[in-house]
Amino acid sequence: MKEEIRVRTATRQDAEALLQIYAPYVKNTAITFEYDVPTVEEFAGRIDSVLTRYPYLIAEISGEPAGYAYAGPFSERAAYDWSVETTVYVREDMKRQGIGRTLYEALEEALAKQGILNLNAYIAYHDEEDRYLTKDSVRFHERMGYSLVGHSHKCGCKFGRWYDMVWMDKSIGEHVDNPPEVRALGDYCGYKDVGTSAVNQHHSRRLEEFEKMLSEVHRQYYDIEIKMEEMKAEGREKTSTYCQLMANKLRLGDMLAMYRLYDLL
Repeated sequence: MKEEIRVRTATRQDAEALLQIYAPYVKNTAITFEYDVPTVEEFAGRIDSVLTRYPYLIAEISGEPAGYAYAGPFSERAAYDWSVETTVYVREDMKRQGIGRTLYEALEEALAKQGILNLNAYIAYHDEEDRYLTKDSVRFHERMGYSLVGHSHKCGCKFGRWYDMVWMDKSIGEHVDNPPEVRALGDYCGYKDVGTSAVNQHHSRRLEEFEKMLSEVHRQYYDIEIKMEEMKAEGREKTSTYCQLMANKLRLGDMLAMYRLYDLL
């Protein structure tokens, strides 16, 4: 039977447990560009800082921390008040159990109640996957409804190798003139049950199989986008190669649209 995922607001007392989730990403991956694992006190301070304005959520399974997600300012300028940067980390041995999705859905719900309209994610990226970085984060954000809006090249160096950053965003509200001010953070008291029933278990298995089948489609689609950006920068939009890439992108886009529809069922 699938374990229930519960989501609650994190506190500074969770710092040590959450740091144990984060530390392997610092030491073994380029997912974060941080070089040194912060101290527990420093990490607790980060939690406190986030909670002055935004949600900081922790997911638990059977009482054990399984992941966390939070929002931060997109920019400190007042005009950006309705935009945030989102972050999620899942315990390495508990991936692909719906924890990241559950956290992001809860985070989105809490931010929407505040009146936040734009979610932004900055993601480490490299054309060639290696032992330190895959494209899983980009694929995850695509599944969560984020779209690619920017790409910075060779902007971070870790483990002696240069990595890119991509910027993805998602709108969760209507953009009107003179929007109401963002509301103060309220306590997140709910929890998400990802399903202990046979129906939900069946759906989870089907979704997992579907994700595996279309992971290659995600990779091809993203690689085509990058190639088209490069050709456009070189003024090669009218070449037959560019047209073929466009046709392939449209075909793959249709497949991804079908996938997203399935994911919402």
